Amino acid sequence: MSSFLDRFRGVRQESARVPDFPDMKKNKPPTYVSDFILEGAWNRDEPLHQGNMARRDPCAWNITTGIANNVFDDWFKFIDPKDDEKEIMQEIQKEFERLDARKWLSLALAGERTYGFTWLQVGMEDSELRTDDYTGPPRVVNLDVFTPEYCTPTEFDDIGYPTKLGVQVLTNAGNTAAQYTITPIDADECILFRTRPYDRSHEGLPVTYSVWNALCGLNFTFHAIISYNMKIGVGALVLKTKAMASAADVTAAENMMEDLSVTRIAIIPGSKVESLEYIGAGSGTTAFSQHIQAFREEIAAGSKIPIDVIIGTSAGAITGSEVNSKALYAVIQGEQSKMEPYIRELVRRMGYDAEDYVISWNTRYATDEMQQAQIRVLNAQADEAEQRITNMKEGKNDIQIGFAPGGQKDPEDEKENKNPSGTQ
Repeated sequence: MSSFLDRFRGVRQESARVPDFPDMKKNKPPTYVSDFILEGAWNRDEPLHQGNMARRDPCAWNITTGIANNVFDDWFKFIDPKDDEKEIMQEIQKEFERLDARKWLSLALAGERTYGFTWLQVGMEDSELRTDDYTGPPRVVNLDVFTPEYCTPTEFDDIGYPTKLGVQVLTNAGNTAAQYTITPIDADECILFRTRPYDRSHEGLPVTYSVWNALCGLNFTFHAIISYNMKIGVGALVLKTKAMASAADVTAAENMMEDLSVTRIAIIPGSKVESLEYIGAGSGTTAFSQHIQAFREEIAAGSKIPIDVIIGTSAGAITGSEVNSKALYAVIQGEQSKMEPYIRELVRRMGYDAEDYVISWNTRYATDEMQQAQIRVLNAQADEAEQRITNMKEGKNDIQIGFAPGGQKDPEDEKENKNPSGTQ
């Protein structure tokens, strides 16, 4: 994608002119160019571009950071494997709260989805510097997250796995100056978050990788819309002339450029003089909407998240919203399952047994399902009551329905149905 787009950076026909209007008094052409295009941020393999895409594009943000936040929003609890109603290891939850683990785990997953992998640093206590009366094993004192944008492996083992990392740490100098310093840390201090491995390296693929073209296409399309609305970049004045353009022709063209606030003109020699016209996008956004929809559909297909969820709108109907919610929470539950090994590793590093417990997620959709089940029960009971009233009006008795008052099969009715003659 990058090589294809690079060929079109700064493309300008040789016949195009960009006159300078130092004395322009009317609508001087604006100089808007989106950051995405100005910085050439379309290399899917470059961490800086991956980060910029997730930070600046709303669709990319939703499928990276947005999903990561949803995964840990409702948190989880530890359950006894022998009793699914018994919550255990509550002291770890207190430690998680002290470490602000929800924030750091969310950041780690957001980085993993944005860059393909990220490092969760688990800072351990130095026993020699301990000041309280605690005599147990070293405790976790802090968590931190380093993405590939701010962390570079510096040393590797024999099989190519990083052993040393150089992380960028922001240091403040005074009130106005700030700079990053490279601090070395051991890779063993970190938990590598990676759910989509890439080749045999420690790296992984971001969730934006397969839909990168669509995300770039959306950015270019919106840039074209904005550019058109500002009357620059999308179209050009075309002046067809007989042989070379005369000074009068150029002057007339420059005057029209000033009036329209456009910055490009193409002078095309022809066999006869034609009228001056502006060629560009249509005045409405209809021509763009089809492209935008196609890009969004590709993003939805690649991320398995409904379009309405990605763009933050309702499906417009109860059934549509329910389908969207099911699809969204299917993705969230899948990510939660992928996070369990990393949570167990964090628990292990905190000095707790990493086997004798079950991680139970407090998912919002599970609550919705329970409410829906209760509604179905109430509806069934209402239907049964209505049927009884109808039978009474028709002179029938309840036995003919085949259900006891509680909604279960009446045992005596079952016997009668199996032996209608009444013989033993």
